[in-house]
Amino acid sequence: MAEQESQDRPKSKTGKARRRDPWRTIKDHLSGQAPETLIELLLEVAQRDDQLYQSLLLKAERFGGDGNTFKAFRRAIKHATHIHGFIDWREVGTFARSIEQVVDSLAELLKADSAAMLVELAEYAIEQVESSMEQVDDSNGEIGSIVDRLGELHFKPCALAPPDPAGLA
Repeated sequence: MAEQESQDRPKSKTGKARRRDPWRTIKDHLSGQAPETLIELLLEVAQRDDQLYQSLLLKAERFGGDGNTFKAFRRAIKHATHIHGFIDWREVGTFARSIEQVVDSLAELLKADSAAMLVELAEYAIEQVESSMEQVDDSNGEIGSIVDRLGELHFKPCALAPPDPAGLA
C-alpha cells in the first residue's frame, strides 16, 4: 500500500512534491479562453483599478484613438498630479504610484517618431509634479525620485529630436 502511494506522488529531485506555480496555472487557463472573454475580463478589472484603466486608455489613444495622443497624455498627467488637499507621508505611496504609471506610459513614447512630443510632455509632467510637491509630505523621497526619472526621460528624447536651442533657452 505504501508502495502504491509513493508511486502516485509526483517525484522531484529533492524528494519533495513540486509546488504548483499559480502564475502558470493562470496562464494556462487564460491561454484557452476566447479573445472576447479576455477582453471582458480585462475591462472588468480596469473598472476597479484606476492605474490599469489609465494605462489601457493611453495605449488605446496611442495605437488607435482619435489621433490626439498629446492631449490624452496631458489629461493623464493632470489627473495623476491633481491633489484635493494635503497628502501626508502615509498616503504619498498611492499618489506616487499613480504618477509612476503615467511616467511608465510616457517612457513608451521614447521612439524617434514621438521623441519631440515626449520632450514637451516630460516638461509638462515635471512642472505638474513639482507644483504638487507643495502639498505633499515627501519625507521618504518618492515624489522627488519621480521628478528625477522625468528629468532623465526628458533628456533621452532630446538626443533623438533635439529641441530648438532658442526655445530651450
